[in-house]
Amino acid sequence: MIWLFKMIGCARKNHNGFLGAGDFVVNLGWGTTWKCNMHCSFCYSGFARGIERRELDIQIKKRFLIDNIDRIKSINFGTSENVLADDFFDLLKFIRTLGKSIRVAITTNGSLINSLKKTEPRRIFSECVDEVDVSLDSANRHLHDKLRGYTGAFDLAEATIDECKKMGKVCTVATTLMKDVATTENIKGLIDLVSSKDCFLRFNICRPSNKQFDFVISSPALYSILAFCLQNLHLVQVSDVTLRTWLGMHVEYSNEEVSVRLLPNGWITLSPFLISRDYYIENITQCPNLKDIGNHVIQSLNHFHNTIPPDCTECLHVDSCRGGEAERRLLWYNDLDQKDPYCPLQYIEQPLKEARSRSFSLIHGSYLPTIIFQTQ
Repeated sequence: MIWLFKMIGCARKNHNGFLGAGDFVVNLGWGTTWKCNMHCSFCYSGFARGIERRELDIQIKKRFLIDNIDRIKSINFGTSENVLADDFFDLLKFIRTLGKSIRVAITTNGSLINSLKKTEPRRIFSECVDEVDVSLDSANRHLHDKLRGYTGAFDLAEATIDECKKMGKVCTVATTLMKDVATTENIKGLIDLVSSKDCFLRFNICRPSNKQFDFVISSPALYSILAFCLQNLHLVQVSDVTLRTWLGMHVEYSNEEVSVRLLPNGWITLSPFLISRDYYIENITQCPNLKDIGNHVIQSLNHFHNTIPPDCTECLHVDSCRGGEAERRLLWYNDLDQKDPYCPLQYIEQPLKEARSRSFSLIHGSYLPTIIFQTQ
């Protein structure tokens, strides 16, 4: 089964419709290891780590980069805690030897700070990484540690932010919007924190983990929090088609630029949240060239674009929204025949108009459904 959530924001459709498989560039989300030192209660990849153990040899990773260097636009290292991989900093260094300016970001739970205390990893990080996203779900130390299942998680996150800012890196606090987090009090605390540290604030809407919805936020709560943020922050990027519709922002679709996820075992999927075997596309040990898997990518994108839920056919926003984010529809309903569970028109008669918008291109704004704010 092949699916693709739509990456929004860089879409231009030519007069022939969608482009051919050879014409796209890739924003790559790459998990190089299954290792993680925390035990997040809401983790979307924990079940996969319980099944999968195989990780690629660094020579395979390097070969993949060599074969695809001209097709990769950006890389975000996420999924698990990449800095725990023995070969991670060697891989970072290798990327910069290939002669192309690929934008590189790391998502970390804060454990990066331990690597930055070592001379060689610190040097490589300084030379090779453009942006850092640090997972931080609450300005309340106790709550964040509890959600992450790790005493000291807050301190690691804060120390990583402070050190990365000292090194001149672009930093973003990445927050998972879920039941315990989506309160005005908590969001105010996060706004104060990112303001004091001059960071961006990014929200990922919590997805069900292995079909468990314990932490998933309700639609009224989601839109209440986002409306509060729009009143108090500057909107920077929105790559979530449903939220773009809510904001009255134009949405188009194209295959010029796509997002894929490379898992530690070599399998490529088309969303950071669709990582079970049902959504495997190709394995780079058998099919290492991204151009060769292009037809699968295009088929998935076209399938999503053309699958409009029956409830949406008469909607005024159907041409842009197309039923909402595909990966949410799959995770909630296991098909594309029902509209996005966060369809705003179920709760709000008219989409909210965009407020206090700024333009700033962050790597995370190009590879998964998210919304990013700035305080200053």
